[in-house]
Amino acid sequence: MRPELAKHLSPKQLELAEIIGVEGAILLSEHWPGVRLPVPHNVRADHPIVLAIGMKRAEALCEHYGGEPVTVPRGAAYLRALRNAEMLRRYHEGASARALALEYGLHENHIYALVARQTAEQQGDLFHQEGSAS
Repeated sequence: MRPELAKHLSPKQLELAEIIGVEGAILLSEHWPGVRLPVPHNVRADHPIVLAIGMKRAEALCEHYGGEPVTVPRGAAYLRALRNAEMLRRYHEGASARALALEYGLHENHIYALVARQTAEQQGDLFHQEGSAS
């Protein structure tokens, strides 16, 4: 789990995160993306929800939603942010924008735009740090 990417969670994922934590909400989205998940009143150790998110989180989910289905969000914005972070990491390690665009099925200009946005954000952080030191 990349905590710095948690800002990309959907409102429903944030609601779930309050109950089962950010990692639990993301795990639910990975296992049941965009589907209604029936949440039982109680779970055993071999229940699919327990296997996906762990007993403690599953019990919290059951306590809150027991007997009701939960529509699990796909988490597209989080997954996109995770993909972008991975592409940026690889770009800075030497992968070409062309190779990344081909691998991820994106336009090469998208890779350059991500790099430019990251650079601007980093420069903005430096500006704010320098400005606060005065």
